[in-house]
Amino acid sequence: MPRAVPTHSLGVVAKALSRFLTDICLIEQRAPGTGQYGEQINRWVIIATNVPCRLIDTTKRVRPMSGLIGDALSIKDNYRLIVGPLTALGLGMRVTVKGLRYDIASLQEADTDSVANVAYITRERGDQP
Repeated sequence: MPRAVPTHSLGVVAKALSRFLTDICLIEQRAPGTGQYGEQINRWVIIATNVPCRLIDTTKRVRPMSGLIGDALSIKDNYRLIVGPLTALGLGMRVTVKGLRYDIASLQEADTDSVANVAYITRERGDQP
């Protein structure tokens, strides 16, 4: 059975982690809304700005995913996003880092010991028909 990490040690790790969160992101969540003609639409609501984060490219570590969507070639880039422990992440959210938008694909809920929140995010590139 694994031993619990002492609280003091977690604090030291969390403080050290903050030095490595060198990017800044904007976090948005999808919210239902009503369009101009009364139709149901999804809109994006900003839930956090200027969030320190770290974006790590994992595309090369996993098999790149590509395929045809309609008549256009689509390539999906995979990244790992790390934010501090007080920043909430969830499915149905998206993040913007350096002007590029990414969709949250999954969350890493174990192995972080409440020191950080980690999400796996994707960005789709493609040829425009």
